[in-house]
Amino acid sequence: MYDMGEILHKKNNLDRYKKVKNFLLSFPSKKTRINYKSNLKRYFDFLEVDVDEYIKDVRFFENNDRIRALDDYEADVRRFWADLIDKEVPPKTVNSAVAIIRVFLRFHHIEIEDRFWKELRRRGNGNCAISEEIPVTPDMLQQIMIHGSTKERSLFLLLSTSGMRIGEALKLLPNHVDFESNPTKITIPANIAKNKVKRITFITDEATKYLKEWLNERDEYLRVACERTSIVSYHGKIEKSPDDDRLFPYSQHTAQQMWNRLCDKTGYGEKDEKTRRRKVHIHSLRKYFRTQFSRYNRDIAEKLMGHEGYLTREYFRITEEELAEKYLEGCEHLLVFERPMTPIEAQQKIEGLETTINAMIQLMRDKNLANSDEIEEMIPQKVKDEAYNDFKNEPQRMNIPESKQAKNARKEAKRLGSTEKWAKQQFKGYKTK
Repeated sequence: MYDMGEILHKKNNLDRYKKVKNFLLSFPSKKTRINYKSNLKRYFDFLEVDVDEYIKDVRFFENNDRIRALDDYEADVRRFWADLIDKEVPPKTVNSAVAIIRVFLRFHHIEIEDRFWKELRRRGNGNCAISEEIPVTPDMLQQIMIHGSTKERSLFLLLSTSGMRIGEALKLLPNHVDFESNPTKITIPANIAKNKVKRITFITDEATKYLKEWLNERDEYLRVACERTSIVSYHGKIEKSPDDDRLFPYSQHTAQQMWNRLCDKTGYGEKDEKTRRRKVHIHSLRKYFRTQFSRYNRDIAEKLMGHEGYLTREYFRITEEELAEKYLEGCEHLLVFERPMTPIEAQQKIEGLETTINAMIQLMRDKNLANSDEIEEMIPQKVKDEAYNDFKNEPQRMNIPESKQAKNARKEAKRLGSTEKWAKQQFKGYKTK
């Protein structure tokens, strides 16, 4: 049927096929073209066919011939799908590959009925990721960021506080950031946004601080990188350019390596046993943003992430000023190094202080340093004189309303913290036997 010598000569080089080339040229995004080409290569390597011979314009077939041709295409897709299932390819990868084949066939006027595609989806293993993931928490992110350089902190805090995709962040230019706005505003142009719709988002003052520091270091980083870097990738040799005007002048691969290195340092480099994918990956930062900001307002989180389809009616036409105001109200949930204590954390702190103070008081009694009445009289006086620094002026610094519960927790922590400080002063230089 086909010349196998010619097939093997063309195998692994889809660029030789005109019908593949024309299809890929219909997509403006380079990343999309790479993804589609990879999946089509897998499909046609499996079939071992000449693509230009394989794809026919069935519109001009007689009715019965057309039906037989469509049945053959269905059978090929079904065999490919079954092969992926047998190889235990992750469900999302299977569904993505089949969807790309469908788009390719439709591009060439091969219209297979919807019921066929729905059947494959229904009989598959669902559309859930099978790799185990560990959700990033504020404490985890703080531990990871402690080891980060300005270069790393500036990018990762931007991602975790804006809800941007890594691909979008790495295409930003310095003029897309408005430091004069409060909070700092980032404009994501349509040609950068994944859904090709312009949007704005914001970053916290904490992220702004590191981003400004990075801008002071950026030019020197680029100069040094250009002198020593020559990247050889799947797409050929890539030389770094001193004219790279992006905010973050490096590749997504480099960004992923930066993130992975920090995770390895802090003990979060574990991989899924089955898929060998990392349980904590760079895309987790976008999920972190959604989780954390949704504690304040889920709709605003979706709006900033560019998920218009998830919004309730009242947030479709929210103004930029209103969006900025909402961000300021909820951004406390995104802080890493300047994060205020939650009521639970405050309670844990209080309980720890109480334990310490009670142990010190008991030790004083055991050593006959003071009787019970003297201790009870001395502690309240010291409480009045000293403040507990961890909680002092916390709500004013954050410029957020303080709940009654948080206010009571702060007062109690202040009281116990002052007592602990006084007790430690009393024992300064004292050693037990």
